[in-house]
Amino acid sequence: MNPNYIKDNNLLNHYEERISSILRKFAEERVDWTLNLFKEQFLGMSKQGKVYDFFLTQIENLKATNHHGNAKAYERTLHVMGKYDDKIEERLFPEIDIKYVNAFNVALEKDGCCGNTRKYYMKTLRAVLNKAIKEKRLLLAPTRLGMVVLKLASWRKKRVKGICWQRIWT
Repeated sequence: MNPNYIKDNNLLNHYEERISSILRKFAEERVDWTLNLFKEQFLGMSKQGKVYDFFLTQIENLKATNHHGNAKAYERTLHVMGKYDDKIEERLFPEIDIKYVNAFNVALEKDGCCGNTRKYYMKTLRAVLNKAIKEKRLLLAPTRLGMVVLKLASWRKKRVKGICWQRIWT
């Protein structure tokens, strides 16, 4: 018997469990998956990276291209997220979901932030998530992504005739 037999079989069993969990997740979220999407999900965790590092990279890029106002907005959002989330430096992109966004909003409300201030932070967070999606750092199923994007888009509000508020969905 080969001495590596047990070790190799354990590794194969681990891979088989990961494959099953990914396929189960695709079925639950009703994703019309491709081989490339499966490959990204199977190998993706190291590729996706951390939210904090991505924020810092975006801030550096904005400063390098003389977009100092946007860089300050990103820095402020990252600072506020750090106040709300102690583990922001270790948080991976897949951990940013609708529950995270809702909890972030509640924390902002508890801190006494008004609607416009919360919109400012949510708008910046949405911009970072969109850039992460374009750069394939954030790999979300379309249904889950839609929930996050809809939640972030709902922060846009417009005053109508000075009395009522109407949501604008974009």
